[in-house]
Amino acid sequence: MSAADNAAAVQAVNDAFNARDVNAAIALSTPDVETINMATGERFTGPDGLRQFFTGWTTAFPDGKVETVSITADEQSAVIEFTGRGTQTGPLHSPSGDIPPTDRSTEIHFVSVDEFQQGKISRTRLYFDALGLMVQLGVIPAPARTQA
Repeated sequence: MSAADNAAAVQAVNDAFNARDVNAAIALSTPDVETINMATGERFTGPDGLRQFFTGWTTAFPDGKVETVSITADEQSAVIEFTGRGTQTGPLHSPSGDIPPTDRSTEIHFVSVDEFQQGKISRTRLYFDALGLMVQLGVIPAPARTQA
């Protein structure tokens, strides 16, 4: 696929998230797609894994939306930077257990590195500031600031 096609595909995944259309995201992916949450180490495989990953975020942040900041792509991969905003009114799954709803609003910056095979997303590595998210949710206190 062309760089433009790959850029359009990763944008379409964000559009699918905003529309809560996981089937559209699955249609853009290979049958053995691997989604890796780099912040938590969790791995999700195939359409069921992608559905679980997608649903985890939309359950925790039912009003959550993402806004694209930039996309860089070539014929084999794409990198998309985006900002996610939402209020945590549902449980948020984490490797150490579910975080109950906090009713707090968040703004988190993400980077997704996507690889393609035969025109479809075959692997996504999602990077974000998990510590910053936990601070915004009030789960942990903000780190103390030091003066230079």
